[in-house]
Amino acid sequence: MSGTKTKNSKTAISIIMIGFWPDYERQCFEAFTDKNIEISIFDPRDIFKDKKYKSLVPRNIKNFLYKKKIKQIIGRNTESIFVFQDSRVFIEFLLSNTESRSHVLFRNTISEENIPNIGRLKSHGHILWSFDKDDCSKYKIYHYNQFSKYIPGIDKIAIQYDFSFIGRDKNRGNILNRIKKKLEDYGFSVYIKLITDKESTLPYMEYLKESCRAKCFIDITKEGQSGLTLRPIEAAYYNRKLLTNNKNILNSELYNNNNVLLTDELKSAESISSFLESNTADVPERIMDAFNFDALVEKISDHEAKN
Repeated sequence: MSGTKTKNSKTAISIIMIGFWPDYERQCFEAFTDKNIEISIFDPRDIFKDKKYKSLVPRNIKNFLYKKKIKQIIGRNTESIFVFQDSRVFIEFLLSNTESRSHVLFRNTISEENIPNIGRLKSHGHILWSFDKDDCSKYKIYHYNQFSKYIPGIDKIAIQYDFSFIGRDKNRGNILNRIKKKLEDYGFSVYIKLITDKESTLPYMEYLKESCRAKCFIDITKEGQSGLTLRPIEAAYYNRKLLTNNKNILNSELYNNNNVLLTDELKSAESISSFLESNTADVPERIMDAFNFDALVEKISDHEAKN
């Protein structure tokens, strides 16, 4: 188990993050500093880190070992707060173990196959969180904001394109290609890099650098998603514009009409050009503070203190 360590050997609160965390999330956890709170990370994949045989181990054996290790960690850290990612293996573990009440962080919208688990997890006493306000309202669970952290220097990358999208396909390819064609017909340059499920995810720094080669990020949310993706936060951090199909951003403090354009507002080359060339409005620090990992830690800590 790895994570940040505070200077004090004794901390008021210990939070252990358990999940298959991508590198951008780990960066957020590792950058967290508070003398009263210790954040530790357990990613079960680290069990097989640097093991040449890891690809030969059957998934069911891996999952068995993951769950066994998690049970050991819980047994050794009875006073800690546990926060689980919403992957299937962790939900299965939580539904089959009653050692402690834990928090479950839904990093995706709640899928149809997960719906039956919501009530079961609640009945086991677990606390559920989602970034998607519609899911929170529908399933009576707690809301948190997407979180990211600013990486200095990324916003200085030279502009080469008007628009960019880098990310997994997630059935967005057709929509993105239609937007690309429309923008290019208007005379704008568009860089799109779709990553298939068979391809490895780009390291976060590489993703950011490629994205920031454009003046404006393209943001396409999947059907039924109300919560914001990371792209609106990243656009605000790195002084880029945002073109999005998520109308819920109109109700977000991140919204500024100088910075955000909806995909159904692509009316003319002149209006798009005016949007791109206008000065990007700075988003106040107090607003950005709500979209960092510290804000999530505060919500979880406050919940524990009250319950």
